[in-house]
Amino acid sequence: MRGFLFLRLISITNQRPHCRQVSDIGGAVIVGASITAENVATGERRSAATGQSSTFDISFLPAADYRLSVAAPGFASATYNHVTVTGTATSTINVMLEVALANVHVEVNDAPPVIQASSPELATTFDVRTLIGMPLSTRNFMQLATLAPGVSTPVTDNRAVGRNTPNFSVNGARFSQNSLQINGVDASDNAAHDLGEVAIPAPESIREVVVQTSLFDASISGAGGGSMHVTTQSGTNVLHGNVYEYFRNDALNANDPDLKAARLAKPAMRRNVFGATLGGPIGKNRIFYFLSYQGTRERNGATDQSLYKNVLIAPGLTDDRRKQPC
Repeated sequence: MRGFLFLRLISITNQRPHCRQVSDIGGAVIVGASITAENVATGERRSAATGQSSTFDISFLPAADYRLSVAAPGFASATYNHVTVTGTATSTINVMLEVALANVHVEVNDAPPVIQASSPELATTFDVRTLIGMPLSTRNFMQLATLAPGVSTPVTDNRAVGRNTPNFSVNGARFSQNSLQINGVDASDNAAHDLGEVAIPAPESIREVVVQTSLFDASISGAGGGSMHVTTQSGTNVLHGNVYEYFRNDALNANDPDLKAARLAKPAMRRNVFGATLGGPIGKNRIFYFLSYQGTRERNGATDQSLYKNVLIAPGLTDDRRKQPC
């Protein structure tokens, strides 16, 4: 005889409570089953138990990797490792318990796939590897929005000075209808709802970015177009960090074809982006810290105001507005 537990994990930014039913193979409910979700990185634990109606949920979990422990009287306890909870998503995991003695324990290292069955929303998730590995010309994570279906934006000008945040459009809506949240807090400009004025953390300090493009619920306030959710890194029980530098130099770039046709040298383009991150415990399983620093040094002579100045003006054309003799 086997019983089935349906477990629902809700991310920290999702506020849609929903319960699942616990029953055995014959349809009878399993009452009193205990479920514990432990954050592998920080040791934080959240618990739930099935009641008389055999329903339960574990809500408002931060995006992280978890270890799930399930136990019920008369059934062998089970542990599921490598269970991933992502931002804004509702994760459903089917757990199977077998009838056995109390001292029998089953551990599963290859957790079952997470099934998104409780919401019709369309979302694209970018994890740490994508954030660090993608060639972001200005080191701005918001450029990743263009990789989600239904998103369009002007071509990024990698010569632009500053953050160069793109104003992207989702499914044809205005860019001012988008919403940006960082760790569940609204980070959009309050006046114009413009994402170009918000703080841009370094990609190395971000855990994941979720771009929602359609069918998300009313918990995403202020978003008539699309929604972007950012979850930053945190300290863990293990000391970790990195040091990085990204550079660009005009010696490595080809000349602009129009400048080359005019026999002009390529302008200066020297950009150094460097930084470091460090995270670790202050008190194991209790208090953590995470620090991030990023600096930029840039010498840029290739702005859109100066690149083609006096280059594409045909001979004989002037700015003289006086009437010319016939």
